[in-house]
Amino acid sequence: MREANLFAAIPLTALLALLAQGCGPKSSPPAAAAGQPPAKLERASSESELARVTLTEEACKRLGVRTEPIARRNVERTRSFGGEVMAPPGRAVTVSAPLAGALSRPADSGGLEAGQTVKGGEAVFLLAPVLTADGRIQLGTSRIQAASDVERAKIERDAARLALDRAEKLLADKAGQQRLVDEGRARLLDAEAALRAGEGRRELLERAERADGASPAEAIPIAAPFAGVISGLHAAAGQTVAAGTPLYEVVSLERLWVRVPVYAGDVASVDLLKAARIEPLGGVDRNEVSAQPVPVAPPSADPSAASVDLFYLVEITDPALRPGERVAALLTLRGEEESLVAPWKAILHDVHGGTWVYEEAAPRSYIRRRTAVRRRDGDLAVLESGPPPGTLVVTDGAAEIFGFEFGSGK
Repeated sequence: MREANLFAAIPLTALLALLAQGCGPKSSPPAAAAGQPPAKLERASSESELARVTLTEEACKRLGVRTEPIARRNVERTRSFGGEVMAPPGRAVTVSAPLAGALSRPADSGGLEAGQTVKGGEAVFLLAPVLTADGRIQLGTSRIQAASDVERAKIERDAARLALDRAEKLLADKAGQQRLVDEGRARLLDAEAALRAGEGRRELLERAERADGASPAEAIPIAAPFAGVISGLHAAAGQTVAAGTPLYEVVSLERLWVRVPVYAGDVASVDLLKAARIEPLGGVDRNEVSAQPVPVAPPSADPSAASVDLFYLVEITDPALRPGERVAALLTLRGEEESLVAPWKAILHDVHGGTWVYEEAAPRSYIRRRTAVRRRDGDLAVLESGPPPGTLVVTDGAAEIFGFEFGSGK
């Protein structure tokens, strides 16, 4: 009987050995481990909670996820005002016909349209003068006066040059003052500018006298005073115009002013020496530009609105702003205030304009938190509200986590 039981146990022992061998380690990983997702999304159990995104260690390395803390620090006080872009005085000019005559276009130029770019000194129109007897007398008188102005300007230039030489020699002998040298240079530059203007006027009048009744090829060029854009046309080629008739308007876009009306009671709180940040209205895809305060600007105010105008200069490198455009001007106020700040790279925008950050709740585990951004300050976002100071938020890789949570990530 014992032999029968022992014989019956042999096949059972062999079967157990085979099963144990089948559960042993294998050379290849299991199929479930090979297909493990790089990130896991845990849905919230209630509306008051937000989803949690957990990444694998490999996914964190591949995305280059980095975190930085939210901090509380002193920042400049700012306030946003409405502003208007405008051309500086003298940089928006209406060019008129100096004499009566027939207009034409230069032979090597095409059509002329508003919005066309012109270079400084480029001939926009050619004017073939048509003078009456009285006009010829007036032209001759003007030419004589222009020649007299040129001679007077030469005398003033020579006198300014002598005065400058004398001041420089006295300064070299340590018997003069630097202020006298600077004033002498300014006087010389002013005299030379007056001489160039007088010579240009004399040349124009002499050319008009020679071109009286001449063909269009010998006509007087009506050139653009500076490089800019034709903002308006009041005449066309083939038209005969009287003296003083407006021909076209040109505006320079290289440097623009922004006029910011500020309530008179708030002017004292504005730091007038700090630059302003100019941003187009609703300019999501257009970056803000810095504008320096204009040191010498015409005094301007509006008594009906009890406002005082502040002017800021914008150096334009691309056609980002246009004269007449309404913009938002962020002005710096006097003093500082304490506020929450976060890296700007950590701020995410949803389709409704809300702003969020991803808080690191645990290693490789992130929860989306709502923030209220007051403004941008360089690489930082100044927050109205958000997570407490010291909270680690995702900077690099935040957009990829955002895309994974809403189903658009890879």
